[in-house]
Amino acid sequence: MPSERAATAARKYTADGLTGLAEDRVVHAALDDVADKKKPVFMFAGHGSQWPGMALDLLRSSAVFEEQMNACARAFAPHLDWSLLDALACEPCARTLERVDVVQPGLFAVMVSLAALWRSCGVEPAAVVGHSVGEVAAAHAAGALSLEDAARVVALRSRVLVELTGSGAMVAVPLPARDLRPCLEPYGRRLDIAVVSGPASVVVSGDTDAVQQLVDELFTQGVRARRVAIDYASHSYQVDTVRDPLIRALSWISPAAGSVPFYSAVTGGLLDTRELGPEYWYRTERQSVQFERVTQALLDHGYDTFIEISPHPLLTVGVQHVLEAAKVEAVVVESLRRNDGGLGRFYTSLAQAEHPSTRKSQAGVVPEIASTALAQRLAPLSDTGRRSLLLELVRTEAAAVLNEPLSNSIASDRSFLDSGFDSLTALEFRDRIIGATGLRLPITLVFDQSTPRALVQHLLAMMSTQTCTEVMKVPTVTAQVEAQDHADSVARLDLIDQMGLDELVRMALHGGDVDGIAASPRVI
Repeated sequence: MPSERAATAARKYTADGLTGLAEDRVVHAALDDVADKKKPVFMFAGHGSQWPGMALDLLRSSAVFEEQMNACARAFAPHLDWSLLDALACEPCARTLERVDVVQPGLFAVMVSLAALWRSCGVEPAAVVGHSVGEVAAAHAAGALSLEDAARVVALRSRVLVELTGSGAMVAVPLPARDLRPCLEPYGRRLDIAVVSGPASVVVSGDTDAVQQLVDELFTQGVRARRVAIDYASHSYQVDTVRDPLIRALSWISPAAGSVPFYSAVTGGLLDTRELGPEYWYRTERQSVQFERVTQALLDHGYDTFIEISPHPLLTVGVQHVLEAAKVEAVVVESLRRNDGGLGRFYTSLAQAEHPSTRKSQAGVVPEIASTALAQRLAPLSDTGRRSLLLELVRTEAAAVLNEPLSNSIASDRSFLDSGFDSLTALEFRDRIIGATGLRLPITLVFDQSTPRALVQHLLAMMSTQTCTEVMKVPTVTAQVEAQDHADSVARLDLIDQMGLDELVRMALHGGDVDGIAASPRVI
């Protein structure tokens, strides 16, 4: 059951959001019944999810997070000659997160502390999985490694990897691995596929000059690859040079049988944690990360809630892509986001995990009602008028995702990527357009339709005039639905006034029936 601290913070940070939900006629969606039993997976990310100040807000506002961070600092102390907490706080003269032997201990500490925060709110993992250094955090969460042993693994492992810095690079490529492999063949061992996160989400690793040459080649083909913030070639032939020192540094390790199922991104499936010896930790750095494969294995075994335990989503989009390719319904949520690392963001994620419909209704409307209303607005307009209306919709949703005023939103012919979209905001934007139009749209929407104008043309092609005309023939039914929705909204706003937000938030977080007022709590 969520702790009193969680409930108090939730009341503080979700009050405005719940009022907005009521006004936008999705209170029912926010308060949908959830399954009595979920199977949450804790997913621990790797290098690339870090950002300066990523722990500061929670250190100031969460006693649970602060306590766990202090425990991590104590566990690392015998192995570091610098202050972990000072580095995370970006104190003057502190070690910089750009160093692999600083960022990996920092990421581990933040992820372990976030896991403690989720658990303090009543969310226990039914399974764990990790990505690169995230596998050490997953092993600790599974019970295979004590905090002291896990911290020692991270510290010693990252210290050995310092020898590789400055010799390589990594780049994220939005292509299927099978399509990318032919592009890598001319480079031989200088380039290799380091990570396969999803059906069209791959990371390439190798020599710095070869990586840059690949980026340039892909750009000429219309593929926008993105450099990863790392200065060595993880998961490439370069790691071979540190195999022996890495295995020697970890020769002491004696992992225990875990109490939580551990899924390996090295093997792509369930693994006995007693096999997490020195050779395994070398393989986590040398072999390709099979995250698409292990995600599919988790789905096959019935896991239905994927929670990314990281300071910024690195795995969420790839997992969502796997779900959509497999046509499987599951919940995928993050913990924090870059420059949004406080309790407000955390409790938003908590609510989304407990009530998936709040995640699916980000546009503030029910998709079926939205598509009907939009079709009615489009039907009497000329082609020019329809383009203008849809362009306004696209620009408005883009501005909302980028958290910018509409006047500063992207230009009609400027690419979404040049306007600041990344894989996460692209997914959010796609979801908002689905919510506003009711159309089925791919996760690669902003890559396939690179500008607002191109997207409008695509949306128009999917919306036939016949559909709009048919909707216009039955305005009375739609009017009745809208009238009932308005009455429901007014009733719910009255309910807020009568009950107070504290009680309403309690119902929202625990699955209460707002229509019946008397609620029976249900938690995950």
